[in-house]
Amino acid sequence: LHHCLVDEGAQVRASVFYPSGGLMPTGLFNSARNRPVELARTGSGRAGMTFDELKARMEAAGHDVQVADLDELADFVVAAASRRQYLIARYLDATVDLLHRRAEAISNHLPPPPLNLDL
Repeated sequence: LHHCLVDEGAQVRASVFYPSGGLMPTGLFNSARNRPVELARTGSGRAGMTFDELKARMEAAGHDVQVADLDELADFVVAAASRRQYLIARYLDATVDLLHRRAEAISNHLPPPPLNLDL
């Protein structure tokens, strides 16, 4: 999309945003509300949960749960997009080596190394 927009001389550009900075208290956690009845999940698959339920489960499992400040994150994204930054991600410098190692493993048909990020 980015290259198509550039080729067309469009004033708008495309970016890729990698959410970061903690769990995000958004409507994603209750997105099942949008699922048509005929497509309802059945069986013993992963049950839906609210953001607060997920956060509580992670804390009960001993994780230090960080919650992203959505207003601050929005400001960060708008500023990066205004600079026409293609890849928008906080803490990217800390993960570049990991991204390269993961890509290398995948290119060798191996499972990528675990994330183990403490961000």
